[in-house]
Amino acid sequence: MLPAAVWVNPDDLHAWANNPRINANAVDQVALSLQRFGWGAPILASAATHEIVAGHTRLQAWRLLCARTDRNEWHADLLNSVVTHTVPVRFGAWSTQEAHALAIADNKLNELAEWDQAALSAVLTELDVALHEYTFIPMDSIADLLTAFNETDTASLATIDHPGQRTTTMSVCPHCGGAL
Repeated sequence: MLPAAVWVNPDDLHAWANNPRINANAVDQVALSLQRFGWGAPILASAATHEIVAGHTRLQAWRLLCARTDRNEWHADLLNSVVTHTVPVRFGAWSTQEAHALAIADNKLNELAEWDQAALSAVLTELDVALHEYTFIPMDSIADLLTAFNETDTASLATIDHPGQRTTTMSVCPHCGGAL
């Protein structure tokens, strides 16, 4: 049985050359998430070939962070990862075909899930304006998450300014006045 994850020199891994996923737009946000939370999930790679199955964006974000010299307030495991030039990897004993199928499944299956709009609204209200700081999701994307919730509810709109961000319109709960 293979271990859950091991720390590996990322130069020993290689990207799936035909990876159909375009990750460039997510690298900066994933880098911010790594800085704040560390490695929430290891990179998945084939044990036989060391080809990356899942985690291309995490590795690109890690490489971006390695070039930075200001490492204040980084999560401890990310800092250790950069200093030791290692990343967490979960190796799997998949055939090439299975690895590529898993890569597609890893990226697509989450799209089948739906949001519980009431629960999402409660969590977003609890996090309030700190949501962007903790999740690094752009504020306009947070507003998009709530669109379906508000389609059946004619909640009033309020404008919230975020320093360094463009002004964004967020929904306000018609019952309590809290940000949704």
